[in-house]
Amino acid sequence: MTSSLLPEPAEPAEPAERVVPLRLQRFLARAGVASRRGSENLMTAGRVSVNGRVVTELGSKVDPRVDEVRVDGRVVRLADGPVTIMLHKPAGVITTMREQAGRSCVAELVPTDRYPGLYPLGRLDADTTGLLLFSTDGDLGNALLHPRHHVPKRYVAVVEGMVGQGALEQLRAGVMLDDGPAMPALAEVEPDPHRACRRYGFALPSATAPTAASRRAARERERTHPWSVVSLQISEGRYHQVKRMMEAVGHPVWALHRARFGELDLSGVERGMWRELTDAEVADLRRAAGLEGAPLEGASRVSSGSPRRASAKAGDSTGRKPDARAACAAARGAQQTATAETVTPLGAPLRGSVRVPGDKSIAHRAVLLAAMAVGTSLVRGLPDGLDVRSTIDAVRALGARVDLRERPDGGFDAAVRGWGDKGPCRAAHVDCGNSGTTARLLMGALAPFPVRCALVGDPSLSARPMRRVLDPLALMGTSADPPSATHLPLAFCGTTDLRPLDVRLEVPSAQVKSALVLAALGAHGTSCLMQAVPTRDHTERLLPLFGAELACEGERVRLTGPQVLRACDVDVPGDVSSAAFLVAAALRAPGSCVRVEGVGLNPTRLGYLEALRRMGAPVRWWVADGEGGEPVGAIEARAAREPLRGVRVRSDEVPALVDEACLLALAAAEASGVTVIEGAGELRVKESDRLRASCDLARALGARVSVSGDDLRIEGTGRIAGEAPCAQPPRRARAQGDHRVALAWAVLGLTGSRPLSVEGLACHAVSYPQFLTHIERLVS
Repeated sequence: MTSSLLPEPAEPAEPAERVVPLRLQRFLARAGVASRRGSENLMTAGRVSVNGRVVTELGSKVDPRVDEVRVDGRVVRLADGPVTIMLHKPAGVITTMREQAGRSCVAELVPTDRYPGLYPLGRLDADTTGLLLFSTDGDLGNALLHPRHHVPKRYVAVVEGMVGQGALEQLRAGVMLDDGPAMPALAEVEPDPHRACRRYGFALPSATAPTAASRRAARERERTHPWSVVSLQISEGRYHQVKRMMEAVGHPVWALHRARFGELDLSGVERGMWRELTDAEVADLRRAAGLEGAPLEGASRVSSGSPRRASAKAGDSTGRKPDARAACAAARGAQQTATAETVTPLGAPLRGSVRVPGDKSIAHRAVLLAAMAVGTSLVRGLPDGLDVRSTIDAVRALGARVDLRERPDGGFDAAVRGWGDKGPCRAAHVDCGNSGTTARLLMGALAPFPVRCALVGDPSLSARPMRRVLDPLALMGTSADPPSATHLPLAFCGTTDLRPLDVRLEVPSAQVKSALVLAALGAHGTSCLMQAVPTRDHTERLLPLFGAELACEGERVRLTGPQVLRACDVDVPGDVSSAAFLVAAALRAPGSCVRVEGVGLNPTRLGYLEALRRMGAPVRWWVADGEGGEPVGAIEARAAREPLRGVRVRSDEVPALVDEACLLALAAAEASGVTVIEGAGELRVKESDRLRASCDLARALGARVSVSGDDLRIEGTGRIAGEAPCAQPPRRARAQGDHRVALAWAVLGLTGSRPLSVEGLACHAVSYPQFLTHIERLVS
C-alpha cells in the first residue's frame, strides 16, 4: 500500500528561534500524513522515527523546525511556503474568516490551524454554492482579484422563466448594469434543468427558504412560473454580477453555483470539502493572474488532489470532536473523489484477531431512536464512519443534543438527549451525504410532527429512489415538496394527524420497513406491515429497549400508536459487513487465519457467510453474547486449500447479503462450477450499481459472467489460494462512489498478483476507515 507522504524538500533555513514543541501525532496530522488517530496508529506500528530513533510513545513531542521526522523512511515537514486550496462552499455559509454569532462561516470549513493566514480570494454570497479559493499567498490573491486580470469563472444559475435566444444574445453581447456595461459572457441553457439541478446539488428556494411564509411564496412561484438552468462564463468579478446580469435580461436568479475558476473545477470535491492545489494548478493560476509561471520558491509540494476533512481542527477540552454543521459533510465527499490510490499485493498471510468498527446499520437506528426518546441515552461503540456522522448531524439540526466522546479503538460513545413526544424543535435543512438510511429513516421519524425538513444528499444518494418510502408515508398523511419528487433534494413535512397503515411491502428494503415502523409509533391506531421477503430487523430489536411495544410474527410487524420512547443505554456490536472484507481477504491470501471478535451476528445479516459455508469455505462463526438486543460473537476464516463450489443463491436470500454481493462475486469467480444469484435487481439501486460492479470484479479474475433479467450467473475458474490467476487482473478500477465496491477492489488488490490503482478508494471511509490499518496489523 502506498502512503501520501510529502517527499523530502530542500533543507529549510535555520529558524531564528525554536517553536513550541508539538505532540508527534499532532505534528503528523498537521503535515497531512494522516488523521491524528491514524498518526497514532503509525507510531504504535513503529513506522515513525525522530532524529533516527523509532518513537512509539504517544506523548512524545517534537520541534518541527529542528527535529527530523520520518515516516517509513521519508522525511515529513510542515509546509514551508505559500499554500492555496479550493473549497466547495455549501449554501448557508457566509464568506468571512471571523466567527459570526449564530451563522456558519467558511472559517469553520478550511484548515486555518494547519495553514495560518488562509484568507478567501473573493467571496460568494451566503446562498451561493461552489468553488471558492483560499491562499496564504498575498501576491497571488491581489493579482487574481485585480480588475485588469480577467480570469474566467463559470457559474450555473437556476433562473425564473424560460430563457430564450434573445436573452442569450444580450448576455453574449454584454448587458448594461447600473455601474457600467458588463463584458460579453459565454451563455448557454442547460437542456435538462432537472438533471442539472441534481448534478450541481441545487435545492430550489421552496426547499431552503428560512420561514414558512417565504417557503409558501417560493413554492407558489415555482408552481406557477417556468424556470430554466443557465450556464454563464464571465471574466469579471463585480458585486452580485451574475444576479444583476440575469435580472437585466428579465430572469431573476433563484439559486447560483460557481462551477469553475480559471482551469479549476470541483471534480471529486463535494460540498463542504477542501483540497490543496497541486504545483501545476498554482502555476496556472499565477499565469492567469499575470505573475511568473512557476510557483514561489519554497512552495513546492506534492499533492494527490484528494479532498480533505473540514474537521481537521483539534477537539475541545471535553474530548469531543468539532461539530460545525459542515464539518462531517466535508468528509463525505471523499466517496466521490476521482483520485486514484494504489493498492499493492500483501505478499504475506493475514494472521491474528481484530475488532471491526461498530455496526453502521445499528448505529444509525440507535442514534435516531435516542433522538426520538425522552431523556438522555448513552450509545456506546459508534463507528467513526461518514454515514453515521450524517445521522448525528441530522438529529442535531432538528434539536437533539449529541455529545461525543472518542474511544481508544477509534469509535465514539454518544450521549443523546432526545426531543421526546414534543418532537423536533425547529425546521431544518439536512444534508444526508451518502446515507440512504439517514434520509429514509428520518422521514419516518418526522412523520408524526408538522416540521418541514429539507433533505439533500450527494450525487450518489440523489440518484437513489425515494418514492418507495414517500408513497406509503403519504397514505399516512405526510407530504413532500414537490409532490412529484422521486429523488432528493426534497422537502418533507409530517402531520399531527398521522393515520395508521396496513400494507404489504413488495420492495425488500429494511430502510423502507424501518421508516414505516418509526412513523407507526406516532400514528393514531394499529399499523400492520407485511414483508414479501425478510430483511434485517435491527429496528424491531432496538425498539423494546426504548420501551416500545410491538409484535413481530414471522414477516409481519404490528404496533399500536401513539407511543413515547424512553431513553436507554445501547451497545453497538461490530459490523458484520465490515468483517466480511477481512474474511474475503483471508480466504484469498495463502496461509492466512483471521479472527474477528465482538461482531454482530444477526441472522438477517449472515447471507454472505452462509453462502460461503455452502461453497465449502473454511469459515465458522459462533454467538457468545448479546448487545443491544443483537447476538454477538466471533468469526474465523482461513485461506482456502481447495477450490470452492458454485452455489445457487435464492432471491429471498439476497437481502441478507446486499452489502457483500461484490465479495460473493469474487468467491464465485474462483469456485468450481457455476454460481447463480437470483433476483439481484435491488443491487442496481444501492450506492452504485452493485450488480454491474459484481460482474466487473468476477470478470477481473477470469470468470465468465452473464446477467439475465435480475439473475447473475458466474462460471468460476476453480482456482485456490496461492495458485496463479486464470486471468491477469486489471491495473486500474473504479469504486463508483460506493464504499462497499471500493473495499471489494481493495481486497482484490491486496490479494492479487500485481498492484491495482483504485479510483475513489477513499470512499471506503463511509463505513470502514480503519480497513487498511487493520490489514497492516494482521500482516505484521
